Amino acid sequence: VLDTSYVSLNPSVAWGYQSFYASLSYDRSIAADPTIGQTASATPSATWSDFSRTESTFTLGYRVNDTISLFTGYTKGANHFTQTGAALVLVATEIDYTETGPFVGFALNLNVRDKGNLGLSVGYAKLDAKLQIVAHPGGATTEVTGNSTGLSYALTWSGTLTGSLGYRVGAKTTSYDMDDPGQVTERFNSIFLGITNYF
Repeated sequence: VLDTSYVSLNPSVAWGYQSFYASLSYDRSIAADPTIGQTASATPSATWSDFSRTESTFTLGYRVNDTISLFTGYTKGANHFTQTGAALVLVATEIDYTETGPFVGFALNLNVRDKGNLGLSVGYAKLDAKLQIVAHPGGATTEVTGNSTGLSYALTWSGTLTGSLGYRVGAKTTSYDMDDPGQVTERFNSIFLGITNYF
């Protein structure tokens, strides 16, 4: 079980034409919450853990009306976890878990008395997943591949600051499960704040 928290930056650019839109985003962790521990024994040892994540997403959507949108796209997420232990010798384990593939979903948008917009989106993804574990010293490698499927939900509030400048705040939760033989479950929750500008 790997459990951590982190801060990320997620720049994105979007295009719109009539009822169609497309967006490209890149999410990268910039500050993870490392853990440091020490065991009490005849031979004291210490462990350090570090985590990083990147995610690239392309989305293509169609606005059915002012309230409903349909979208599809392609995403790639990569998680890197390093655990280092020090006792009489220095040992390290590197874990890389990547998921790549398409997704589909829908979004609902509600204008609230000209104060802002409340949005809800639900997405389903079916991804190719790969888990790789490398142990040092020695470089022994274990690699498992499989399919990963799951859902994501996002709730967003957006509004205007001034002129073409706006803001977005919201929360998102995602849960993916990799099938046999990996049996990896990936869950993450995020709270986000964004600034937007329309050209």
